[in-house]
Amino acid sequence: VIMCALLIVSCRKKEKEEAPDWASAQDQSIGDVLWQDIYKMVDEEAQINGVSSVRSCGSVTLNPISGFPTTLTIDFGVAGCMGADGRYRKGKVEAVFTGEWRDSLTIVTVNPINYSVDGYKVEGSKSIENKGQVNGNLTYDVAVTNGKITLPDNSFFTWNSNVQYEWIDGENTTFLS
Repeated sequence: VIMCALLIVSCRKKEKEEAPDWASAQDQSIGDVLWQDIYKMVDEEAQINGVSSVRSCGSVTLNPISGFPTTLTIDFGVAGCMGADGRYRKGKVEAVFTGEWRDSLTIVTVNPINYSVDGYKVEGSKSIENKGQVNGNLTYDVAVTNGKITLPDNSFFTWNSNVQYEWIDGENTTFLS
């Protein structure tokens, strides 16, 4: 009887333990997905030199068309549009390139301007610096500063990130292959 009573009491204690707070992990995931989406669009458009891609519903401009620095702008308009990926985007994404996308020491600074995806507004700045070849692989330092994600319910969280990417396979593959 004593053993059963101890077992019941110990089970009750476990039931009363609070569940972990997953909010920060969820915020991290949302911020990462939204900024990676922006990175993917800029990468895709940069590979085709500012000519509008079939994957994007926005208009694409490159100014100036030759020389550096140059600004790539992807404009989804104030009303927005549905992309081939099923995501609804509004606003603009502006990327300033100091050199060719895959050239060592090129820095690309990406800024969303009144930009949202499926009702998630993205603010801040993303800097991508090509560090060149490290151990035979292209390496990039990527930083998001002053990131702010506003959710469709108007709640928000701030988000900053510093990551280093090493391209270990498929360097010659592009979105256009």
